Amino acid sequence: MQRPGAKKDQEKKTYEKYDREKAKKEAEERQQELAELEKRRPNKEDFKPEIAEEITRFGDKKLKSSPDFVVPDEQRMNVSKKRKHMFLLYEILYNSKREFNDKV
Repeated sequence: MQRPGAKKDQEKKTYEKYDREKAKKEAEERQQELAELEKRRPNKEDFKPEIAEEITRFGDKKLKSSPDFVVPDEQRMNVSKKRKHMFLLYEILYNSKREFNDKV
């Protein structure tokens, strides 16, 4: 006589085995797809003349998200620039309030 729950244990093991096999099969498929995509990837050397032409035409634009990006000195924000910016904002706000009060 089987103990109670033995059937459930057997079903659970079968299910887990199926899941592992399925996961392994899916992983192999992904690896094959990745290898296929890598084969179709264009070679970087093929684009060098085109890239050089585009850089001379449009300029070398750096990505801000790239690790070697450095903000140019004229675009860096420092205390004096920010203070001047805030002063101009206060001045604009003051002038708009004054114009409104003059109208009312």
